[in-house]
Amino acid sequence: MNTRGRGVNTRGREVNTRGRGVNIRGREVNTRGREVNTRGREVNTRGRGVNTRGSEVNTRGREGNTRGRGVNTRGRKGNTRGREVNTRGRGVNTRGSEGYPRKKGKYPRKRRIPAEAKEIPAEER
Repeated sequence: MNTRGRGVNTRGREVNTRGRGVNIRGREVNTRGREVNTRGREVNTRGRGVNTRGSEVNTRGREGNTRGRGVNTRGRKGNTRGREVNTRGRGVNTRGSEGYPRKKGKYPRKRRIPAEAKEIPAEER
């Protein structure tokens, strides 16, 4: 076909066909002649957003190695269910670097003032 001046992997009849095969018909990358717009970076992603790679269905917001866990787990072992990656063993709504479930004395609890000391006013203590 008329591919003079283009790269090696641009075989289609249209110009912007890098990474697509022959039967492309004006759609996105990796659609391989599907009838409708399958916009993902992989072929079997019809009806999903663009950033939903992986072979599972519920992969919104994840990319690459997701393996059936929560959002933003990026191939970690175990169920890291938070919205950020380093939240294994915590609840879902525990973002940030706080040590929210205080485990094993790593983050000490609030220091308790003994009952005798409470009887003395604070300025004399």
